[in-house]
Amino acid sequence: MLLPAVRFRKGLPFSMELGATFTAIKASEMYTLGVDIRFAPIEGYYAAPDLAIRAAGTRLIGSRDLDLTTVSLDVTLGKRFGVGGIVTLAPYAGYQILLIVASSKVIDPTPSDTTDTGNDFAFPFPGLAIGHRGFAGMRVNWRWLTFVAEAIIGTAEVQAYSFKLGFNL
Repeated sequence: MLLPAVRFRKGLPFSMELGATFTAIKASEMYTLGVDIRFAPIEGYYAAPDLAIRAAGTRLIGSRDLDLTTVSLDVTLGKRFGVGGIVTLAPYAGYQILLIVASSKVIDPTPSDTTDTGNDFAFPFPGLAIGHRGFAGMRVNWRWLTFVAEAIIGTAEVQAYSFKLGFNL
């Protein structure tokens, strides 16, 4: 699924960073708005890996049938390596705890089959779920261009793989 997104980050003193994200959900009128704050108590040391702690929240906007909010807290370890003085490679791994708050009207997972009402469902009000997941990835920076490949492995056999392309201004 293609999810075009715009992300803004602002570095602050004391290894803090604020972020905001806008993500459009393709072929729908829905989008998400997200905010996060990141603190890196260990960052940029030659002999030690970078350590960051991040808290984030995301809200789904534009859906009449689904009310969805997520809140997360994650810890990330990573290390940056220069290659040839041109490219920076930054492998990373981490753990995230995710709180999902959802409620809905009746949702039809098979809208093209009008006779199939047995699979219709609704989230209880309010539906609350807590998830745990690990993630690992590689960030490649070249001048103003950034490429990220990431894998997320969660509970209940939930897996996600993402590829991101960005521009650093």
